[in-house]
Amino acid sequence: MDIPPTDFFSSADPSNIASETGNAFHIPSPSDLTPQQEKSQDITISPNGDLIIRLVKEVTGKRQFNGEQKTQVRTLASFLVQRDILAESSPQFDALLKSHFRETDESIVDIEEGTVLSLELWFRVLHDTMTDEMYTLPINEVIEAIEICGYRHLHISWLGQWAEEWFRRQDIEKASLKDLSMLIYPAKEPDRPEEFQTMTRRLVYGISDQITDRNLTAHFHLCLENTIIGALNGAKGNLRTKVLKGLFTPIDRFLSLSCSCKEASLFAYCEGLSKTGIWPLESHMKKSCQEILDSFEDFTCEVAEDSCADCRRLLRDTSINQIRENIQKNFEGLCLDCMDVSKESAEATKNYLRKDLSEQYDLDCRPTDMVLVVHGSKDRDAGPPTRETQAMEYATSYDSETFEEKSLIRL
Repeated sequence: MDIPPTDFFSSADPSNIASETGNAFHIPSPSDLTPQQEKSQDITISPNGDLIIRLVKEVTGKRQFNGEQKTQVRTLASFLVQRDILAESSPQFDALLKSHFRETDESIVDIEEGTVLSLELWFRVLHDTMTDEMYTLPINEVIEAIEICGYRHLHISWLGQWAEEWFRRQDIEKASLKDLSMLIYPAKEPDRPEEFQTMTRRLVYGISDQITDRNLTAHFHLCLENTIIGALNGAKGNLRTKVLKGLFTPIDRFLSLSCSCKEASLFAYCEGLSKTGIWPLESHMKKSCQEILDSFEDFTCEVAEDSCADCRRLLRDTSINQIRENIQKNFEGLCLDCMDVSKESAEATKNYLRKDLSEQYDLDCRPTDMVLVVHGSKDRDAGPPTRETQAMEYATSYDSETFEEKSLIRL
């Protein structure tokens, strides 16, 4: 079945389109089209296709010869597909193509939802006719594809194989933080745990302001849940607290010493901190955690020859480097498996958390490099934590009647 030629102002009425019976269709003269109007795309998804899906859109154009405004239907693209494959892929397509609707007996069906690239992606996924161009789609087209998934009742998991290669080409380890804030939602929906973990880790360490996900499409409802955003910002605040604690702990230790050299050693420590460019720290809180940690490399201080062993130990570069290393490893990103593995009630979650002490939450998680540990004993029959549970980890403290520890810690 061949795709009939279409133009900018081709009619939405199938009776005006060449069909399998050979009916003629009208082509406007070139003078009817403005210079900015473009021809639609004819895309063959399956050479054995028996159905043409046209993506159409109402537009208002001006006729070039008299400036008259006229609203017509623009055909953005025509896709040659197989009716049975679409009908089997979703109940929405099945009802449209194999029920009592007019489209059931038509060889050309018009739809208005989606974009050319997002529809092409889904049609190629369903027909298993993927092309290399689909792996270079811009982020906004991926979000459009997720919107189509919900509207057409398609399974988001069907994008999994395509998403694996698409994310590989995004090179998220080197992507900008701005791009990561747009990529984080597309990573969550097709279930890309490793990419999601990497991106959440980089955002928490790299962003100094409030962490948010960015959606540049009109589908503003496609965004991360508030619990996830709260968890990320809570993790960022938790790291800042650890930075402050790490820098002030040596000062407390100097004050607790009884040696005669502690005053000079304390001064040397503060002088070493000033060389990092982030002291006093409260004046540099607008910097990201990663910027603060990177500045630790500039820490140097002069150790007096008559300093005692305790003062020498606290003034060594390895002391401040150990603080940096511990904080750098403290948060390794959120885990989709930990977030989604349970949908139990709040009471069941509380019971689980009371018992699940001292061992790992993520024994069966796919990103195996992330370890979540708390203190106590483990009940093997208890259910895993919910998405809200992990979000609470960094955003709040736990009830003192429920836990001996106030928060979970990461190794």
